[in-house]
Amino acid sequence: MDRVKERLEVAQRALGSLRAQTGLIGQGEAARDAAILRFIYSFEAVWRLARAFLEAQGAELAFPREVVRASCEGGLLAEADAAAALQMVTDRNLAVHTYAEALAAELAQRIPRHLEVLERWVAGLSAKI
Repeated sequence: MDRVKERLEVAQRALGSLRAQTGLIGQGEAARDAAILRFIYSFEAVWRLARAFLEAQGAELAFPREVVRASCEGGLLAEADAAAALQMVTDRNLAVHTYAEALAAELAQRIPRHLEVLERWVAGLSAKI
């Protein structure tokens, strides 16, 4: 469980960083792009925290979508949040593999909502760790 606690600390720091940047999204391309980068690494930290927690419970999971579904089934995420988390997987993949101005603008608009879901996911995990 030490590994899970370490991942929890990493996820909490990442979310703090994302939270700070989210308020700056409307202040130019550099602020928007920084928020997108922080979203990417925050999402990575949270889904890997969830995977570590679920693996400590005996699950064998390799991919973010599997972890989201298992988190929903395990009561770590509500169904609506799980659907939003699956959208985050798509957004993360698009942001990492393709850069387009229109996509960046769309993703930036979704980041505040993504942050809320990530925070609830971490809260659900924290309560069980």
